[in-house]
Amino acid sequence: MRNTILLCLLCISFICCSKKEEINDGDIPRDIPAWLQVKIAGLQKEEHSQLYVVSEYRIGGVTFYNITKPINSCVLCELYDVKGIRANISLDAQTEVKQVRVIWPITP
Repeated sequence: MRNTILLCLLCISFICCSKKEEINDGDIPRDIPAWLQVKIAGLQKEEHSQLYVVSEYRIGGVTFYNITKPINSCVLCELYDVKGIRANISLDAQTEVKQVRVIWPITP
């Protein structure tokens, strides 16, 4: 009986103490991957955070996230896949590139 209770307590403690990589900030959308939520939280602490733009793109039918930095004239230079891995893609005339939405900053 004691072993069963200890086992239940141990399971409950693992479930309750599991670390979640989510930021509790009302300015960050919840429908994006956790790694991107963390990245946006870091951008908010930057000196010129109001100049950054995080956008979602569909390139050739695949979802990517782009972070535009201040004073950067390069288009789609900081591009990440849905897992947060830096993407290096080559575009040609037939590649369909569509901006789905601006994720951050949220504009009313």
